[in-house]
Amino acid sequence: AADRPMSSLGTNLFAEDSRPGKKISMKLVAIKALGEAVVASMKADQIADAVMKLDKVRLDDECIEEIDNLEALGAVTHLQLQRNRLQCMCNLESLQHLQLLTLASNDIMDIQNLTCLRTLKAFDIGYNLLDEVPAHELPPSLLYLTTEGNP
Repeated sequence: AADRPMSSLGTNLFAEDSRPGKKISMKLVAIKALGEAVVASMKADQIADAVMKLDKVRLDDECIEEIDNLEALGAVTHLQLQRNRLQCMCNLESLQHLQLLTLASNDIMDIQNLTCLRTLKAFDIGYNLLDEVPAHELPPSLLYLTTEGNP
């Protein structure tokens, strides 16, 4: 890693980041999509309704360590999780309408669990820790793949 440029270190850029790691939650999704002030004025059922209607979710730079709790995001077509602390790709199967997935600049070492995403068209897995990208792990619907910045 010492020989790699800073821009290709993925989350290693956060090595001194003392912020605690997070999991994906309905509240986090709502705050990022609607704003903290709006969410603070909503009741729990209103937050749930709003999150279930989202088609684009952006959770970059949130120190997320695990992909989980995505069941309420079934309508999402775009999911951006770049610059987090992810090490694996899991729990994506509920995202049956997903067309764009961005997992750039994390610490992912293996591509897996993508074949269930039958509508995925664009996938950015750049600046992770991948040695290879096995074609059998990619869904046939995929049109654009970005792997730049991997070893």
